[in-house]
This record gives sequence, structure tokens and C-alpha cells, in this order.
Amino acid sequence: MARILIVEDEPYERRALSSFIRQAGHEIVGEAATAREGIELATLHHPRIVFIDIRLPEGVDGLDCAKTILERVPHTIIIIITAYAEFDYARRALEMGVFSYMLKPVSPEEISQKIAELEQKFIKKSPSVVKKNIDAAVQAPLPDTILWEKSVLDAKAYIDKHFYEPLKIQDLSSMFFLSPAYLTRLFRQRVGFSIKQYLQIVRLSAAAKALLTSNASVKAIACAVGYNDANYFSIAFHKHFGLTPSAYRLKYKTRNYKVRRKGEV
Repeated sequence: MARILIVEDEPYERRALSSFIRQAGHEIVGEAATAREGIELATLHHPRIVFIDIRLPEGVDGLDCAKTILERVPHTIIIIITAYAEFDYARRALEMGVFSYMLKPVSPEEISQKIAELEQKFIKKSPSVVKKNIDAAVQAPLPDTILWEKSVLDAKAYIDKHFYEPLKIQDLSSMFFLSPAYLTRLFRQRVGFSIKQYLQIVRLSAAAKALLTSNASVKAIACAVGYNDANYFSIAFHKHFGLTPSAYRLKYKTRNYKVRRKGEV
């Protein structure tokens, strides 16, 4: 059973999320409506998982809230929840150490699946194993740490800029003078995702943005972000966002259009 904190300013959505989490058999250690409350509760209760809405009142957004929580409670697993499918949000979140992000509206099944995924990857690790990994990291020579840290960040930056190209781990490892296995392990440790997972997140996030900001066909967008097979792209997109590319465009582009129309003078 995971100990979970919710930071969400909308009362109805906060209650719904709390209900979904309890249905999955987990403990809610606190519910906050603002970033300040969320930071205070996280510092007090040390939750294992924190769900944070990207849009929070009082001028502090969910990413700033997440950053502060990670500074105070480093081993917390952050999940950003947002109705705004913005690539920049996803990229900032990943750079800060956020585990994942989910698009509203979320369902009980999605919440249960996400927590189960977290338990499998992080929560069920033995404390002795975690301590051993931490001790090893602390005892590592500083020059080596700086070198591999730079190599991982350089590889990540290269993916951010060249995600639409046919990238292979072997090519990246040769480019940054590391073995494929070593680069793969270091990348996961630093970024929280494997190279393949991160590349897919970047590609799908770019595709989501293109669906909302252009009238290009799904096939053209798939090709533009690095997918040669439009069917495979659609399957991956649906698995990640819970909607097909066409349904995603229809739902969020229509919503964004209505928001702009409402704000027009």
C-alpha cells in the first residue's frame, strides 16, 4: 500500500482522485488545494507518491511545487496531472525528476495502473538495496560522476533536438564514448526512463502539440516526429494518451478553440 498526497485546487477533481486512489487500496496522507499546502504536507508526512495538478492558484504552478517537494523529500515520486497537453510542461517535468504525467480526465483504471507501475519499478525495492545504491553513488569518484553526468545530459539534449531522426542506442553510445549497456543504465538512473521510453515520450509529446497547432494529417505528423509506421504510431499514441490521434485532436483542439473564442473581444 502506497502513501499518497494529492495537490489539486479543484474540490470536485480532488475528491474524485482521492476516491480513485482509495478504491485501489492505498492511503491518502493529505489533500492540498495550493502549492504551499502541498509542500507543507509533503514535508510533514513524506509521502511516497504525490499527484500534482499543473495549474495551481497563488502564482505557483505544479512544476514549481514538484521541484520544491523533490528538494525537501528527494525520494518522492511525482506524477503531474494536467488538462494541458503541452510539450514544454512534459519536458520541464522530466528534467526536474518527475516520474510521469497524466492528462485529465483520469479514470480509476488509469490511476490504479499508474500506481501499480510505480510499485513495480520503485516502491517494492528493498530498503537495503536502495541504501546500497545510494552508498555506491556517494562513494563514487567525483571526476567520473561529472563525466558520466555530462554524457547523459548531452545524450538527453541530443534526443530533444533530434527525436525525429532514426536514433539508435548504439549510435548514441558511440557519439558519447560509452558502451550501450553503460549509457542505458546511467540514462535510466539520471532521467528515470530508459532511452527508448524517453525518446517515445518526446516524440509523442511533439506529435500531440502538432495535432493541436496544425492541420497536418496524422500520417504526416507521425512521419515528422520519427514514426515510419502510422499504425504503430497510432497504437503508441493511444496507449500513452488514452485517445487515438484523431480523437485527441478533436477533443483538445475544439476545447482550445472555444477558450480562445470566449476570450475574444
